[in-house]
Amino acid sequence: MRIVVATACVLVLGACAEVPSSQERQWMQASEEIHQKAQAGRLTPVEELEDLRDAFVRVYGPDPKAMSFYAYAIRVMQRVQNGTLSLEKANEMINAKERQVRTAMMRQREFEGCAWSACSGPL
Repeated sequence: MRIVVATACVLVLGACAEVPSSQERQWMQASEEIHQKAQAGRLTPVEELEDLRDAFVRVYGPDPKAMSFYAYAIRVMQRVQNGTLSLEKANEMINAKERQVRTAMMRQREFEGCAWSACSGPL
């Protein structure tokens, strides 16, 4: 059975300002192409995450929080592929990490004086 990477693995951790629509379009196009390849069985879950990470960097530039998240998600999915972790548990772990990163981002943005509605991007 094909392992499907949870939607939570697609993180965009941009700056406080709203993301320009051209970047949003680039990200949506790139991530959709990657997901289609994965759904067609041309990418493993780990390869899908690596490609998403690389696309993120191309579109938004390197972000330490995003890179940390992708590194974590890739390590977790490697364990699934190696048979040492169930997909269900992996998704729980990745979703928990996403919530942790999202909460940290909200706190940082609030501290910087940015209204959350203006800070939100495609998480």
